[in-house]
Parts: sequence; C-alpha cells; structure tokens
Amino acid sequence: MGRAVVIAFEGLDQSGKETQARHLRGRLEQDGRTVRAVSFPDYETPIGQEVRKALAGERDFTPEVMQLLYIANRFEYKPRLDHWLAAGDAVICDRYRASSVAYGEAQGLDPAWLEDIQRHLPAPTVTVLLDISPATCSFPGSASMTTQPPCAACRR
Repeated sequence: MGRAVVIAFEGLDQSGKETQARHLRGRLEQDGRTVRAVSFPDYETPIGQEVRKALAGERDFTPEVMQLLYIANRFEYKPRLDHWLAAGDAVICDRYRASSVAYGEAQGLDPAWLEDIQRHLPAPTVTVLLDISPATCSFPGSASMTTQPPCAACRR
C-alpha cells in the first residue's frame, strides 16, 4: 500500500487536464500503485445531471447556486474518496476544489466562502495548474460541457 494522495489537475477547458491526468495515472500504475481517477463535474450523478442541464441552458441558476452544485457534485463522491484514501490509493482529479474558487471568484463570489464550504472534502496533496492562454485551449472543433464564454478574468 502506498501513501494516500489526492492530485488535482486544474485549468481552463481543453487545457490538457484530462491528458495529463491520464499520463500520470499510467505512470503510477506502472509503479504498482492503485489509482482512482475522477473528473468533475460528473454528469452521471443526480447533482451532475442538474449541472449538465444548467450548462445546456435548461436551468437558470445564479453563480452561487452553480458553485454549490459543483461542490455538491464533489460531495457525492466524498464516501468513495474517503474509502480510497483510507486504502492508501492515489486519487487523481480532473478539476477539484480550486476550480470553484477560481471560477466563483471570476463571477464575483467570495473565495473565502468557496474554500470554507469545501473544507470537509479531502484536501489535495498537490494541485497542478495548467496555465495556458484561453486562445490556446479554444481551438476549432473543441467541445466541452463546461465551455462557456470566457469570463473577464480569463480574458485578462
């Protein structure tokens, strides 16, 4: 059994989070580690389905409600995360806690509030920020359910 870790990949849509998470997972598995990979939001859960509907324009939620839904979607995974970490597994997240803080703050929400309401989720051991320009990750043909028009913070 290895040391339990949570490694979070953060960045804009199409920035390479999923690719980097996949490469890291393969490397850790080669080293004999048990690796669990999760991607947030998970649109297959009940709360994730509400997130999907909101992103598709079928729901009209305020920024506060959207961030609460994103965070609640992670809390749907909390029992599994706790179990995996207790077993010493490596957990790799494509988006995690920092996403709500970054996107929420860009929408004018209080980052301290966004951090506080996530305090009962396992803290990431390491957060990897893929810092690339919005123009680089918005290539023709790219598609993502979370893709929205660039916020003011992203255009700076």
